[in-house]
Amino acid sequence: MPHYFAIAILGAESTGKSSLAEQLQMCFLSAGFNVLLQTELLRSWCEKNQQLPLQHQQNLIIDLQIKSQNEWLECIQKQANPTKPFIYISDTAALQTAAYSHYYFADSSLDNKAQVAHHFFKFTFLMGLDLPWQEDSL
Repeated sequence: MPHYFAIAILGAESTGKSSLAEQLQMCFLSAGFNVLLQTELLRSWCEKNQQLPLQHQQNLIIDLQIKSQNEWLECIQKQANPTKPFIYISDTAALQTAAYSHYYFADSSLDNKAQVAHHFFKFTFLMGLDLPWQEDSL
């Protein structure tokens, strides 16, 4: 199986997650690595559905995040003898969605699924705890 590692970037809204993810992607690509940047699935979901997710929709978002990880892993397993490792950069992850559920809904039902899914990641960056919160445009 090809060598790979995955990076999760977590944090509150407007703390630089997407900017860091894009910068990491550019750095790794310029070094010749095989890179996939998984953009923020929560943001995509909100834009598509024109709403913030309700409590019962949180599980759908976690499932999308896990599906993305699994599809990427299946794809790289089909690669024959790559010369550089594969890198998966995730702008948020299932753990972020579980934290969102805790914060907004006092719901811990997603914790186990999120923790299991997070074992996929070798590195986790937690962004901006010292910055004031700024609302996204959603």
